[in-house]
Amino acid sequence: VTDFLSTYAQGGPVELERALFNRLEPAAFGLHPELRRWLARLEPGARMTGSGSALYRLASDARMASRQGGWAVSST
Repeated sequence: VTDFLSTYAQGGPVELERALFNRLEPAAFGLHPELRRWLARLEPGARMTGSGSALYRLASDARMASRQGGWAVSST
């Protein structure tokens, strides 16, 4: 958790997105190429959860999240 918060504090959602990875993305995208298109629409800061049940986008604040039609959880 400390590394996660530190990376986010230093570079915001874009830098955190670079630090995150999901080893199942290549397999999921191979089976369902439309997932890659949806992920591209959410970038920057977008990732796939676990085995692909959801895509999410990191936002720097609640305002940014609401502009994207999402919801936000504050770390403060």
